[in-house]
Amino acid sequence: NQPGILFGLTRVLAGRAADITYVDIIPHPDRDAEIYLEFSVEGPIEPLQAELAGVAGVTGVEVTQPFSRI
Repeated sequence: NQPGILFGLTRVLAGRAADITYVDIIPHPDRDAEIYLEFSVEGPIEPLQAELAGVAGVTGVEVTQPFSRI
């Protein structure tokens, strides 16, 4: 819940030539908001996951199945 987090995440994804297909920001009154991003990218996801986790203000990154597969 602070300015610049979404920018930081999308900057990382743009730097990896990721194609963002869906974004959802889920606010929570009693804890930090969640940002759900669906994207495709060439190569392994682990280095990208680590880079996303390094964005200032990010407290965790979890890889999940896209909505279309749930």
